[in-house]
Amino acid sequence: MAAADQRGHPPAGTTAGTTAKAEAFAVCYRTEKLKVVRYLINQGASEHEAHDAAQSAFMQAYRQWETIRNPRTWLFTVAHRKFLAAQVPETPTDAFLAAQAPATPSPIELSDQAREVLATLETLPVKQRQVMALSVDEFTPVEIAEQLGADRDTVRQNLRKARQNLKSRLGIGGGTRDE
Repeated sequence: MAAADQRGHPPAGTTAGTTAKAEAFAVCYRTEKLKVVRYLINQGASEHEAHDAAQSAFMQAYRQWETIRNPRTWLFTVAHRKFLAAQVPETPTDAFLAAQAPATPSPIELSDQAREVLATLETLPVKQRQVMALSVDEFTPVEIAEQLGADRDTVRQNLRKARQNLKSRLGIGGGTRDE
């Protein structure tokens, strides 16, 4: 982003509005990008798929920035939709190419415990997995209900069941298997 001149004026060809838009977007990008990626991984995306869908959502958000009322909710929703839209059956050629690709270190390193929780999350029913993943990213039940277009009580019930199932499947006290 270009700096203002000595008098504090934006660079030629820009306005204070476009500079403010860029700054607001940059703050949102820095604070939400990895959260969106983590959410998508919690929804079953590979790290590569999660980054692609998140980046695509952020590109769309930048173009529409002035019209987005709640950027955080909008980004999570659009990124999830982009991930789902990109899902196509893997072909043998894709599997072969993936097997031949050199291993690269991941910028999102997971502990053994985090990998175990992630694998367990994948065993939950879809709605429980969705609400749990959003809850982990600090969305309130009200925000989750709004984002998913679901009833608040249904979201709370799915959260309760998801927590019970996770506790049970991870062998943490107090959990009962309830789907």
